[in-house]
Amino acid sequence: MKVVNLAEQTQVKEEAGLIKGIRKLFPIAAEKPDSGANATAIKILDRILDNQYVLLTGLSLPGLEVPIPMVLLGPPGVWVIYATSIKGVFRANEDTWEAMDDRFHRYRLAKPNLLKRTKHMAEVVSELLAV
Repeated sequence: MKVVNLAEQTQVKEEAGLIKGIRKLFPIAAEKPDSGANATAIKILDRILDNQYVLLTGLSLPGLEVPIPMVLLGPPGVWVIYATSIKGVFRANEDTWEAMDDRFHRYRLAKPNLLKRTKHMAEVVSELLAV
């Protein structure tokens, strides 16, 4: 598997004054890719997949505030992968992402909603490929 890190190749674009100011006031720390989880996922995929696959990391696309952590391209198709080191017991049902509350032993809505985030990233990639 070939790994292409696009984050190193892209240049940071200057944003308009108002948007730049808002981003400084509200940093999106939770949306930064989890580099430890990404590195682990890359090692596992590299052991499993042959040279017919290409893994793009740090792909920045219009319509997304943060880069897509991983996009896997191969003969069977294209996958968006969002690896994370978040631990716990989770339940997924369609777009609902819930985490087990250790104290009350009930599922509660989890933030961030990794299902919606990854689905949105996949939709942007799909729209780009449909053009």
